[in-house]
Amino acid sequence: MMQNGSDQSEFERVILFCKRDAPTELVRSVADALADRGTDVQRVWSERGVSFELDGADLVLVLGGDGTFLAAARAAAPAGVPVLGINLGSLGFLAEYEREEWPEAINDLYAGRVRRERRLMLDCALDGADCGWVLNDVVIAKTALARMITLDLSIDDQPVTRLRADGLIIGTPVGSTAYNLSAGGPIVQPSTDVITITPICPHQLNLRPLVVPAQARIRVDLAEPVEDAYLTLDGQIGQPLSQACTITVSAAARPLELVAAAHRRFYAILSSKLGWGAPVDDEQTES
Repeated sequence: MMQNGSDQSEFERVILFCKRDAPTELVRSVADALADRGTDVQRVWSERGVSFELDGADLVLVLGGDGTFLAAARAAAPAGVPVLGINLGSLGFLAEYEREEWPEAINDLYAGRVRRERRLMLDCALDGADCGWVLNDVVIAKTALARMITLDLSIDDQPVTRLRADGLIIGTPVGSTAYNLSAGGPIVQPSTDVITITPICPHQLNLRPLVVPAQARIRVDLAEPVEDAYLTLDGQIGQPLSQACTITVSAAARPLELVAAAHRRFYAILSSKLGWGAPVDDEQTES
């Protein structure tokens, strides 16, 4: 947890990274609340390909849904700037606070009622050329009308399998509740340092997801030319794959620094977001 009563100088400059259609009045209110604490605020609107200066920034405060948070994380993590999210989307797995809780978020931030946590990021390369970092997943997949693709999977230079499938998801613990979950992959506690490898609709019915250490180096070779396939990062950045190529994925050079609410717990959030019903409390356990 950050030290209680953390002084205002800890957040001298904050990037307010906003969803494109974030309500203007809400953005203004949050910016004013930060400025009232003596903080220099720079507003940035999330657009495809947007860039902003992170030098000297102490925090990126995200106003938006999971997509906005992912874009902010990819920009902030390489610079080592922490990120805090206020959810304006629908599900909002990545943000710590809901829209109506934004005053609480600001108060918690300056009162030290938050904690710093680290989240694994992945680095992806295509034929040796760096494609960028991801917080959720790297997806190699066919398009809607294309045939299955054939992929050769290796881990730490050891061949694992040749698979025919609609695709493959290589994800982080944070991304385990995204596309990975829909494809039948495991839910992973987000602070765990592991990588998930989940096939999408594999032809081999006995092919199952794998969980490997974060230190693993994963290589996927597109074994044969394809009609139409894509490499997609965090569901936001993509490029076509039409011929034999090699995709490598490994842990990024540094993790994302996440600012988390001190009173929030992963399993309660998981239960709430996935509609699992009320968690068992201590009294129920004892009865």
